[in-house]
Amino acid sequence: MADDALANPVALRLKAISERLGAVVILDGPEDETELRKFRTANGAPNVYIVSPKVRIAPDSGAALDVPASSYAAGVLAKINFWESPSNQEIGGILGTSKAVSFALNDPQSQGQRLNAIQVATIVRQDGLRLWGARGTGDPLDLKTNQLQKVRIRDAIREAIQASHRWAVAKGITRNYFDAVANNVNAYLGELKRLGAIAGGRCFADPEANTPTALNDGNVFWIYEFTPTPVSEKLTFTEEITDKYLETIGA
Repeated sequence: MADDALANPVALRLKAISERLGAVVILDGPEDETELRKFRTANGAPNVYIVSPKVRIAPDSGAALDVPASSYAAGVLAKINFWESPSNQEIGGILGTSKAVSFALNDPQSQGQRLNAIQVATIVRQDGLRLWGARGTGDPLDLKTNQLQKVRIRDAIREAIQASHRWAVAKGITRNYFDAVANNVNAYLGELKRLGAIAGGRCFADPEANTPTALNDGNVFWIYEFTPTPVSEKLTFTEEITDKYLETIGA
C-alpha cells in the first residue's frame, strides 16, 4: 500500500491533469535507493515516468552544476515518435550524473538494472550517456500499459480518433454512416501498423450498444481494438559449445 505521507502533492496534481490530457508526467526521484523505492510506490501510475539521479551540466560560466534530470528525459520523449521507447536514447548536453550509476547489460545487480527492475529510469554511460528505462510506474503485470510507449500509443490513438471525427457529429445515422466512421479509424490503425506502432487493430460498430433506443436518442457506438507494439527489454542468448564445426576442417 502506498504511503500517503510520501505522495508528492505536485505529482498528485500533475497525475490528475495528465489523465485528462493523455500526457506523461516525468518525476525526479530521490537519489537514495531506499527512499527511491518508497517514492516510486507512493507516486507511481501508468503515465508516470520516474528518473534518478540528477544530471551534471556545465553552465556557460562557473563550476559544473547538478540539475534535475526530468527536463532532459522530457526532451527525449519530445524527440522520439510516440510509439518508440525512451530507453536507450542518447542524451546530449550533459557531462554525466550527480552520482555514479553502475551498469552492465548482463548484471542484474548493477544499479542501473536494479532501478529499472523497480520501474525507475536512470542515465547510464553506454557509447555516450543514455536514458535507460522502458517502463512507467503502473502495474508491471498489466501487459496493456507496462511499458511507457504502450501508454503513449493508447493515448495518441484515443486523441487522434476524438480529434478527427468532428465531421461525424450531427450527421444522419445510416449504415453508410457507421461504415464511414469505422473505415476512417481503420485507415488510421492501418497506417500505425505500417509504421510499426501497433501489431494490428480494427474498428467496428458496437452491435450491443447501438440499440433502437440509443440511436433514436442520437447515441452511436463503435469499438476499436489494437495491440501496441512492445519493445525488447531483456535479450537472452543460449550458449552451446559443439564440435560439429570441426567436421569440415579435415575433409
